[in-house]
Amino acid sequence: MMSRIGMAGVVLVACVAAGGSARAQGVSTVVALHSFKDLPTLPTSIDSLARYYGDVATPDGSTEKGDVHTEALRQRIVGWMKPTGVPPGMDYSSMMQSPGMMTPAAAQAIGSLSQVAGQMNADFTDATQSFNVVTMGRLHAAYEDKVAALNKQYQPAIDRCMARAERAGGGSCGADPAQQRDAAINAAAAGLLKRAAAPYDDLKHTLQQSAAQGEAAIDQATKAFGGKLSGIARAQVMMIRQNELNELMGALGAENDVVTYVFAHAANLKAGGGTH
Repeated sequence: MMSRIGMAGVVLVACVAAGGSARAQGVSTVVALHSFKDLPTLPTSIDSLARYYGDVATPDGSTEKGDVHTEALRQRIVGWMKPTGVPPGMDYSSMMQSPGMMTPAAAQAIGSLSQVAGQMNADFTDATQSFNVVTMGRLHAAYEDKVAALNKQYQPAIDRCMARAERAGGGSCGADPAQQRDAAINAAAAGLLKRAAAPYDDLKHTLQQSAAQGEAAIDQATKAFGGKLSGIARAQVMMIRQNELNELMGALGAENDVVTYVFAHAANLKAGGGTH
């Protein structure tokens, strides 16, 4: 399931393309490619997971639970998406006017921009679905099966322990099998994190490479037009930069989804570190 910050990228595209009065500021000037370096690696232990979990900002100004380690990047994205008046040069009607000089190289550059924009969409869909639906779906199912098996394994011992404690008038029954079960559940949760780490790195790499291809196409077009893009070329640049931002947000949202899922499904974790 796509996170709220991932969904916000889709909303951003729809809002800008619709030509509404409230739009993200200067979307075409936001080079999200540079912020891929600030994406985290997944935590691979339960202790580190608990330390990174807490309240994080969302583009709509509210908060949700997630990885506080990414807060600086989240705030940067929130700043990019604040509604503001659209500079005249970014309005779609003005993009259709005052074209730059059209040369064979410029015409080819426009075609390349369009092709790259479409490829970026395809890359985003393929990569995020592969990770969020296929990879994480498989890991979720395996983890939940393991937790169900552990509960079944330990429940008889837990019941016997509780019965002994009750007969003794309360207190402990000795070595608590519930704690042993919880430790085993958290070991399985740590295993999920470790198995998700390499696929998540692949996701980040794929989306970053796609964003880099978009920037390369923009550079090529800018040179082909001698620094003055036509209206059609500027429209394509806007779409590429929107796709680039979506790719960054998709990678961030995927990391956040893993953190929140494991925290919610592990045993007795306490936000900020440790267990209850």
